[in-house]
Amino acid sequence: MITGGQTANNLVFNYQNASATAPTITSIDPISANPAMKGKMTVSGINFGSDVSKIKAYLSNSTVSKIYQLQVLTVQSSLIELGLPGGLAGQYFLEMSHTDLGNFGVVAGASVQFSYELSISSISPSSGSYYGGTLLTINGVNFVNDLTITQVYIGFSLNWNCKIESISSTLIKCRTPNISSEYTPGTPVDVVVTSRLII
Repeated sequence: MITGGQTANNLVFNYQNASATAPTITSIDPISANPAMKGKMTVSGINFGSDVSKIKAYLSNSTVSKIYQLQVLTVQSSLIELGLPGGLAGQYFLEMSHTDLGNFGVVAGASVQFSYELSISSISPSSGSYYGGTLLTINGVNFVNDLTITQVYIGFSLNWNCKIESISSTLIKCRTPNISSEYTPGTPVDVVVTSRLII
């Protein structure tokens, strides 16, 4: 109830299907990255415009919105390049908006899911000589192809490194060290791949 006041004339706002003109995402690349490394993400779609200052981009998860703001590097009508800052390992999704046009849509069937992960899927062989020198093959995802950044450790002993001979984003080959005095022969120890965070 309004007493002693006035009400304005009713005006309306219409939600419209703006799929022909709204900024819309069709794909993102990559869909995962090493959490310790800065990188880039390419967003493909339509109606992005050309003004970097009008675009905002964030990584969010299922419980928290806008955890990481991504730097907008370049904008073309159908392509946006974003800077990835690195972050905590986990699952995220990309949120984007345009100052004038509102939130970005996502084309049916497309995904804006993204993950920060560094993981090992398999190692071979699973055993080797006490004296070291076994060529270990490690398969996984998002290894960094840089020997100054990536290291492989055998077990919990400090700096007990497996000497890397070759590396790609999905495969590492390294030579095991001799057994540490802290290890028990015949008892399995962890193989750990790490990346040093570059600020």
